Amino acid sequence: MTLQEKTVVSKLKSLSQSHPQMEAIVFYDEFLVRTSLSMEELYTLSARFAHVLKKEGVMPGDYVTCNLPLSPEAVIVNYGVCFAGAVPLHLEMSFKNGDAVTHSIAKVKSRLLILKDHSDNHLLNLLRPYMNTSRDTSSFMATLCWVTLPYLKSVMLVRRSVHDALRPSYPKHLYTNPLFWMSSLPRDYFNGITRVSPDKWYPIKDYCELLYKVIVTEDVQYADLQPVHAAGIIEKIGKQGPLLDHLFIVGMPVSKAMLQTVKPLANWFTLGYGSHETGGTSFNILHTDDIEQFQDFDNGLPAPGVQIRIVDENWTDVCAGSKGRVLIKTPAMFSGYSMEPEKTAQRFDSDHWFITNDIGRLDERTGHLFVGGRMDSIILHGEYMIYPFWLEEMLSTHPDIKEVVIVPVSDPVLFHAIGAIVIKKPNSTLTVNDIQSKISEFIVPEVMDIVRVKHLMFVDTFPRKQDGSLDRSQLYDLMQEHVVKYFKTK
Repeated sequence: MTLQEKTVVSKLKSLSQSHPQMEAIVFYDEFLVRTSLSMEELYTLSARFAHVLKKEGVMPGDYVTCNLPLSPEAVIVNYGVCFAGAVPLHLEMSFKNGDAVTHSIAKVKSRLLILKDHSDNHLLNLLRPYMNTSRDTSSFMATLCWVTLPYLKSVMLVRRSVHDALRPSYPKHLYTNPLFWMSSLPRDYFNGITRVSPDKWYPIKDYCELLYKVIVTEDVQYADLQPVHAAGIIEKIGKQGPLLDHLFIVGMPVSKAMLQTVKPLANWFTLGYGSHETGGTSFNILHTDDIEQFQDFDNGLPAPGVQIRIVDENWTDVCAGSKGRVLIKTPAMFSGYSMEPEKTAQRFDSDHWFITNDIGRLDERTGHLFVGGRMDSIILHGEYMIYPFWLEEMLSTHPDIKEVVIVPVSDPVLFHAIGAIVIKKPNSTLTVNDIQSKISEFIVPEVMDIVRVKHLMFVDTFPRKQDGSLDRSQLYDLMQEHVVKYFKTK
């Protein structure tokens, strides 16, 4: 088999010929309107869009920035860019300041910026009249081998993992995370699985209600859901028993309390640890009966081919069972950040181990990887990683706020809830709702349902270190004490 025949494009073309009517992807919007793409449609529409891109001047090796929500259009754009031999850069916009767009244009010199169109001229409707033309990708197939090989490496790694070896086969998978959704998509249709997802082209008022209806309508038994959405679905199903057979949770540390919260939703649970840079790293598969014996942040055994080191501040390996920074090597690991050599040098050591900012340990008895902390100040808020200074800058413009510090607060569903410690101006009547309203001015509607300040605390002064800088550690402790006292009075 030639290198060209191993690409995602070649395999997608082959599937479009051998299984043209198989549903590759199914989407539901807020009104439960169903949109599906067959293998033939997925291939043909992507090929057609590739020709549109080439007419716009996109060349092999170019970067194309895609700021699109999870939707059929996002899928076609993704594969259309790859078919054209270019590299898709996916942005999931959380804040309205456009820093990510500016970064893409300035650093990687993106050829095009593809944004959401609010008109009725949706991409699929524009491309469908050409279903019988522009299917030939042979003229540019060879140029994108290097683009698609990382996809294949990731697909192959996940396919060989403990997770896939032990779980039963399901005909449909529900995915909601846009970034993991796109990178893991080939794994499903290569194995005859239909991907089911909510269509986020327009904001959804009751997201958990839609997820519940999609699961029931499509008879989905395997879903990748964030605990905050799983908990919302549980509120709707009440006592009727498990809605899913298997729930997959990835992208955040998982505690025993979190699993106990989502326990009613499924019979089996897979906890996944990894990153976009390294691919899937480790997996832990649990039956609902195992949850009471679960230890916080147990990510299970490393996947085949994955190497893990735990090092101290001197980059020396620590003893088994001791905590330290997590270093990783995997077969699917990327080689570096495009056009950012300085950032790449910061994230790899001399032996090409990827340097994470995660704090973890390897259990000396079981070999399981435990990861439940960070070296930096990121707030792990559900599926989002939030730097405190982002929200602090937003809130500093509020007329009633003199100073503000954002800190993480332990949460059984989100892992970290958002806490705000505020020095307010005289005669201020500031409330949590006022805080949230100010933040909402900067946040896109699609993520307003999750990025919320849950705890508000007022102080007269902030504790400071000897050098005059903020003592965030003391502020964190103050907020934890405040939250405990609050719940004791309830």
